[in-house]
Amino acid sequence: MFGAAWLLRHIGAPRLLLLACLAGLPRFAITVLVTDPYVVALCQGLHGIQFGAFWVAAVHHMSSLAPANLKRSAQALLPATGFGLATLCSLAVSATWLTFGSTRALFGLLLVPAVLASLAATRLRQ
Repeated sequence: MFGAAWLLRHIGAPRLLLLACLAGLPRFAITVLVTDPYVVALCQGLHGIQFGAFWVAAVHHMSSLAPANLKRSAQALLPATGFGLATLCSLAVSATWLTFGSTRALFGLLLVPAVLASLAATRLRQ
């Protein structure tokens, strides 16, 4: 990812993870509270910041945890779990939720783990 080394050097992985968590809060709140489709669509741009910051921090963390001979395998497991298993589980929950509830309510529900993750990320050390 372009600029990842600069971000890690100047901001650090723990603060990037915190940024990723915090970027979700206004995105989810706006999606819940605002009905103007243009505002909702614009706020979804925060997803790029959220994902980019998360991905740089997560890859850095995986790389720092794995022994030298397993770094590539460890980094390969990140997208396998993040885009495989986690996506499968979240789509199943979302599909079930949307059978009974609304998209706006789902984003309201997402505020709970986003707040908890943000609080947890404030405790990470640089």
